[in-house]
Amino acid sequence: MAKLMNLRQLELFAAVVERGSITRTAEALHISQPAVSARLHALEQELGEKLFMQVGRQLVLTAAGHELYQHTERIMQAVDEAELALADLRSLERGTLRVAASSTFGCYVLPTLLASFQRSHPSLRLAVELHNQQQVLELLRHGQVDIALTSLDHQAADLVSEPFAQHQLIAVAPPQHPLAQLRRITAKRFATERMVLRENGSGLRSAVQAWFEARGLQPQVALELRQNAAIKQAVMAGLGVAGLSTYECTAELASGALVRLPVDGLPLNQDWFIVMRREGPLSHAAEAFCQLLRVPDHETAYADAESLQGVV
Repeated sequence: MAKLMNLRQLELFAAVVERGSITRTAEALHISQPAVSARLHALEQELGEKLFMQVGRQLVLTAAGHELYQHTERIMQAVDEAELALADLRSLERGTLRVAASSTFGCYVLPTLLASFQRSHPSLRLAVELHNQQQVLELLRHGQVDIALTSLDHQAADLVSEPFAQHQLIAVAPPQHPLAQLRRITAKRFATERMVLRENGSGLRSAVQAWFEARGLQPQVALELRQNAAIKQAVMAGLGVAGLSTYECTAELASGALVRLPVDGLPLNQDWFIVMRREGPLSHAAEAFCQLLRVPDHETAYADAESLQGVV
C-alpha cells in the first residue's frame, strides 16, 4: 500500500490541507478542480482510508488524514534538507574528499596540494589513505576512496588513469660509498651493488625492477623495507644503494647525507597518475581536486623536483 504513494501525491495532499479547499489548491497549483479531486480520490483508494470529510464548505481532516499529514510534514522537511545537502555538495560547502595515494606522492607532494585545496574549500573534510600502490588500488576498487594517486599507469576493465605531473627516479648512495667517487657508472656495474628496495606491490619497487629488466639485468636485493624513509636510513647506514624519487631526497642531498650516483640511464622521468573507477561519477569534491591536480603550474607543489634537477 505505502509503496504506491509518491511524492507528488503527498505534495498535493499537503497543499489541500494547508489551503483548506480544493478550489484554492487548484488555483494555486494551476490545475483544474476535477484533477485535484481525482488525485485525492486516487490517494484515498490506494491507502484504503478517507483523508477528508466535508463539514459545511470546509474540508476537515479525518483521523487518518491527521496521521498522514504529520508524516507528510516530516517527509517534506526531509526532502527540503536533502535538496539543501545536495546543493551544498555541488557548491563544495559540504562533503568529503577521499583520496588514496602511494607513499612518495602522499608524503612529499600531497600535503601541499591538500593545503591549497582546503584554502579554497574550507568546509570540505579530507580523508587520506597512504599505502603501497597495490593497496591503494584495492581501496579504489572497493569504493573506499574516490580517486587514487600513483606512479604507475593503471588501465584496466574497471580503472582508468591519466598523467598529471612528473618526477625523477635517481640512484643514491652514502657519500663514502666507492661508487660516489665515480663520474660515470654503467647499468651493469650498478646492478652488482647491494640494493635496498621497497616490498613487492609498491610503485617504487616496480619502477626500479622495470629499469633493470629493460637492460637485461636483475638488482642484487640486500634488504626489503616497507617505508621509503627507512630505505633512506638504511642507505645512509651503509646497507646498500637505492633508487628513489627526487622528492624523497631533497634534504639528504642538500646536506650531503646522500649523494646522487651518475648511473647511465638515470635519472628516469616518471609520471604520476590520477586513477579513477570507469563506472560511476566522481564526487563533486573529487572532481574539484582533480581539476587542481591538472593545473601544471600550480603554486609550488611540484617545485622540489625541479629544484633537484641540478643536485648531484
